[in-house]
Amino acid sequence: MVDILQYIGFILLALVIIIFSIFFQRICKEKRLLNESIDELKQSEKKYRLLVENSHNIIYIINREGIITFISPRGFSNLGYPILQVNGKHILEFINPDDQERFQEDLNMALRTGEWLIGVEYRIRHVNGSWRWHASDMVTLRDETGTIIGFEGCAIDITDKKNTEFALQESKEQFMELAEMLPETLYEVGIDGIITYINEHGLIQFGYNADDIANGVNIFNLVSPDYSDYIIKQIQEKIQGIDNGYLEYWAMRKDGSRFWAMGLLVPIVRNDSIVGLRGFILDITEQKKTEEQIRLINQRMTVAAEAAKFGVWDLDLVNNHLEWDDWMLKLYNITREDFEENFRFWQKRIHPGDIDRIIDEFEKTVCKEKSLDTELRILWPNGETRYIKLNAVALTDKMHPVRMTGINYDITDRKQYEWEITQYAEELGMKNLSLQELSDELMQLNQDLDVKVKERTEEISRLLAIKTDLITQIGHDLKTPLTSLIALLPYIKKRVSEPDLSEMIEVVIQDAKRINQIISNVLTLSTIDIKKQDELLGDSKVSPIINRVISAEHYLIKQYNLQVINLVSPSLFIKMNESHIDLLFSNLISNSIKYSRLNGTIRIFTEINDDTFCFFIQDDGQGIAPDHLPRVFEEFFKADTSRHDRDSYGLGLALVQRIVKLYDGNIIADSEGINMGTTMRMFFPKKMIIDRI
Repeated sequence: MVDILQYIGFILLALVIIIFSIFFQRICKEKRLLNESIDELKQSEKKYRLLVENSHNIIYIINREGIITFISPRGFSNLGYPILQVNGKHILEFINPDDQERFQEDLNMALRTGEWLIGVEYRIRHVNGSWRWHASDMVTLRDETGTIIGFEGCAIDITDKKNTEFALQESKEQFMELAEMLPETLYEVGIDGIITYINEHGLIQFGYNADDIANGVNIFNLVSPDYSDYIIKQIQEKIQGIDNGYLEYWAMRKDGSRFWAMGLLVPIVRNDSIVGLRGFILDITEQKKTEEQIRLINQRMTVAAEAAKFGVWDLDLVNNHLEWDDWMLKLYNITREDFEENFRFWQKRIHPGDIDRIIDEFEKTVCKEKSLDTELRILWPNGETRYIKLNAVALTDKMHPVRMTGINYDITDRKQYEWEITQYAEELGMKNLSLQELSDELMQLNQDLDVKVKERTEEISRLLAIKTDLITQIGHDLKTPLTSLIALLPYIKKRVSEPDLSEMIEVVIQDAKRINQIISNVLTLSTIDIKKQDELLGDSKVSPIINRVISAEHYLIKQYNLQVINLVSPSLFIKMNESHIDLLFSNLISNSIKYSRLNGTIRIFTEINDDTFCFFIQDDGQGIAPDHLPRVFEEFFKADTSRHDRDSYGLGLALVQRIVKLYDGNIIADSEGINMGTTMRMFFPKKMIIDRI
């Protein structure tokens, strides 16, 4: 039993020794590791201290109250301060007064929340009095209990960056000011097409306001729908890097109106990605009109040159570059393949007898900047001599002549005629004496003819006066019994009880009235040419007279269900006898009503030009056949003789024309044909309008 206990004790002792040995080894290892960690920590601290001491940034520690307890020597020395002047000072002593309140608020917030301060920007005073911008990151320092006891931070000098930002901001502000001043639309859009910026001119040009832009306006709202696909394609090409240059298209305003626009788009790139587009829009409506006018002028010039067989040329004096059109080649009998684009080539085609004179005249034209008008001989490749008329002008760049341009045309036939005329002149010179005698005889005959013309003119005037007196007398002689008939026949009709006889009397009454009207029109026509000037003078308001005429035709207007529109200004006064105005519009409006279709429209309006003003009476009725238009103003002419219209005498338009010409005017009838309506235009001198303002 004792042996067993001794054996167990021995085993326990061995176990204790083994456990102690293992524990001792672990302690030694941990001590070694601890010593190594301490050495590494000392080494890291040494590196950190070297890093801090040599850093150009300001590394600092401040307590809760903002007192500087540590600052890296090299970093703060960049501001010109020795360490002894900084440690123990409040950090706000070095911060710009305008930044102090914001800096203190950031510190207070960090004390409350315990959060780090990242990117705090403020200005630190340099020892020379200037201010340097710094950006600072600060972390909180805590004691064993976790209480914040201060801050450790790193401040980086960002003065150059801030100056760059300020310069960029100033440049942006200047750009924005410039953009607002430019007389064209500048804009920016996002990748979704929504406008993010548009200058004041753009708002005015397109009829939008700032609220519209704030609520979202798509760039395609500024484009006419028929050009949307075109703009989409151009934007896609621009995004793909294809330079499609300037765009021309119909732009559209908010109210739907359109104008020709020229634009340019450039991508807005951020971090190598396109985030939108920037561009400008310029109204080129006037330019388009000018281009169209130039195109028409060039077209007409081409046609004129082709018809007149003019050759057009242009010589670049600076680069000695010569251009000929096709007619120049024809005039010189040269193909396009043989043509050389220089002045020397032209000189070789000029006749040797004229070359020196032509070069001298060219030089004088260039030096004196005057036009050139001369003639020359040229040689065709086959040796034939042709005569050419040359006209040219020199063009300058405000200082020196830079080009000449002009025309050539063939005058060979004219030269031949001149030679023949010279020959004839020599022959005629031999007969000069005979011609002089004939001239004297012709002069005497002319004098006799003048006397006879004067006598005939006086005779015609006398006969016209007799005719007028005769017509007037006959008219009065006819009107006197007609007046009695017109007055008595209705009374007789009332006394007649037989229907057939009463109907016959009614026909007689109507015929008497028609004859009376014809006589009145004939008398008016016969006397209107001899009206005295003082009878033409008037001061008449036109619109009310037209309204009276329309009212007088009320029955027919209602019967045909017509719409008669008087668009003549109520304030229009003209120098014309009121009765003449009434006659003009009574006849013209009556004709329009008579030949209108059911539910038709008649419009009366005016148009004022530089030297004349015009009355328009326009209907959409039966129209006039083209072959009848030249005769509508003839006396007793009826376009449709098959109608047997007894109420139409064929004198109305003749009377209208006489009155219009009496006032130095003109009247024109326009119609595109049967059932195409008719427009009557009366032109008068603009001086007849009376200013009532």
